[in-house]
Amino acid sequence: MSSCVRLILETKGLVPALEAYVQQLEGSEDFDIHLDTPASLPDLNAAVARTIFVIVQEAVNNARNMPARTTCGCVCHPKGTGSSWSLKTMAKV
Repeated sequence: MSSCVRLILETKGLVPALEAYVQQLEGSEDFDIHLDTPASLPDLNAAVARTIFVIVQEAVNNARNMPARTTCGCVCHPKGTGSSWSLKTMAKV
């Protein structure tokens, strides 16, 4: 996680940090990524937000390691009160 994205995660929250991460990837690689998140989320514990971000980052890194050009879709939505999450990353070559 870059220091810029870390700062955004700590100061603005999960969704802006994920958006910054996606923008960073789109500008630096031959890699298409589509992010699906709610426009805003309820306040999250900082440790929970970091954990969700790291899981998404790892899933995207796995897709980036595929040998051919990859399109990656990442879905991140809270369920119910936000105590559980739906995280899904799909890669298409």
